[in-house]
Amino acid sequence: MGAFEHPGDDGPPEPGAPRVVIGGVAFWGGVGVERELPRGERERLKKPR
Repeated sequence: MGAFEHPGDDGPPEPGAPRVVIGGVAFWGGVGVERELPRGERERLKKPR
C-alpha cells in the first residue's frame, strides 16, 4: 500500500558527496527519491549554447 521508489541509476555519485540512507514505513502513501544536479552543472545547462 506504499512504496519507496528511486527512478533508476543516475550514474556514479560525485566524489565527496554525502551518502543518504532512507528507511521507514510508507503506509497508504509513498516516498520518492530524486537526485539534484550540482550547482555548477545546473549553471552550465542554463547558459545558451
